[in-house]
Amino acid sequence: MPRRAVPRIVANWKMRGSTAAIDALVDMDRRAVTLPVALAICPPATLIAAARARLAAIAIGAQDVHGAPDGPFTGAISAGLAAEAGATFTIIGHVESRARTHPTPADLAAQIRTALSAGLDVLLCVGDVADLLACLPADTAFRRLSIAYEPPWAIGGADAAPIATISAMHDALRTALATLWGDAADDVPILYGGAVDAGGAAAILAAPQVDGVLIGRASLPAATFAALVDAATVSAAPLPLTELPA
Repeated sequence: MPRRAVPRIVANWKMRGSTAAIDALVDMDRRAVTLPVALAICPPATLIAAARARLAAIAIGAQDVHGAPDGPFTGAISAGLAAEAGATFTIIGHVESRARTHPTPADLAAQIRTALSAGLDVLLCVGDVADLLACLPADTAFRRLSIAYEPPWAIGGADAAPIATISAMHDALRTALATLWGDAADDVPILYGGAVDAGGAAAILAAPQVDGVLIGRASLPAATFAALVDAATVSAAPLPLTELPA
């Protein structure tokens, strides 16, 4: 999807959710085609198949994948297993995943290559330009890549980064991508992640160079997610999601 075709709202469930939480999204999924945004969820790995079976319009992603295609890595999930379960993309490099596994830039590059080889698109989380350039393979298929700017201090915090900071960093990331791919860098969506809620989503999405948001605790329950989607789309959608007729 070319950037700015529609904004993206990606909901990272983290270690939360259930089949009941997936079922609560069925109505939203049915109505998602009426919205001027693209919706995606990243449930725990054990719920990917159930989400794929129940949801059609909402994209399903993995929260992380290992850098090896298979092997003796107890507790890990490979890109191939995530794809087989029904994921079409994966997050790589989330702040919380990095804190747990301490990947090197080479590790993250391996995850990107393995995910793309398995048929998954990649949503790469970075904290700044140096982080991006350190872990992004120059031969990455840019049309299957999205970037999420995640200031580490905002993850799990009370406040998102200031709009001016978000726009400036997104502009810097876009410029860095252009050093790799020239004008083709304009096709890479850049999202913002970190303390995004219903009160701030619309302003963030309206900021220059912002192509979407990666949300965490506002992902659940379904009513909270719907409120954020409503807030982000109220100026463009004919009716808010919570008021659409059944």
